[in-house]
Amino acid sequence: DAQALLEGSAILPVAVREGDLYRSQALAFLDEWPSPKPSIDEFQDAWIKADILMVTRSFGTPSLGSVIVPVLDFVNHASWDSKNARCDLEEDGWELAAAAEIETGEEIFICYDDDADFLDIWIRYGFFDRTAETHAAEIIVKPNMVSADHPGGTYYVPREDIDVDCPLLDELYASVQAMLAPRNASEAEVLGEACRRL
Repeated sequence: DAQALLEGSAILPVAVREGDLYRSQALAFLDEWPSPKPSIDEFQDAWIKADILMVTRSFGTPSLGSVIVPVLDFVNHASWDSKNARCDLEEDGWELAAAAEIETGEEIFICYDDDADFLDIWIRYGFFDRTAETHAAEIIVKPNMVSADHPGGTYYVPREDIDVDCPLLDELYASVQAMLAPRNASEAEVLGEACRRL
């Protein structure tokens, strides 16, 4: 069972919430369908196929929303620093241009989302990005580990070598630093205690 594989993961509540929303949208759409209506199973199958098509083949544009661009939708993904092409979508057309030198016969890659990390690409597009440079770690935080301003829960923490602000880590560090202040703890001790609390 797919749900059992996600048990304990931060993905499970998101998947359940998205599934419930998805189901309610599909049923509301089916209610408006003219007669003769398809069966719920037929409709759900068509809805899922259409949604997968839009999620995996469409491009977001500033003015048109999501659009499907034949041919361009076959270009594969590479992370922002591994792509060799870029695509620009405008109301009146699109352009695919080289972002690096491309040898004859070399595959063309664009980046589907410059801000997406390894997990984002898997959730949105259904594959693991072997070129991903941005990774996140999932941690579970108990409510009493940080101040009352943070209720606890599941957070994604970026890798330390990536320059990204992380309010959870900042709060955890400040909380531990305040707790250890009477002992005049070193920065290494504060970091060590903060990491143990994760």
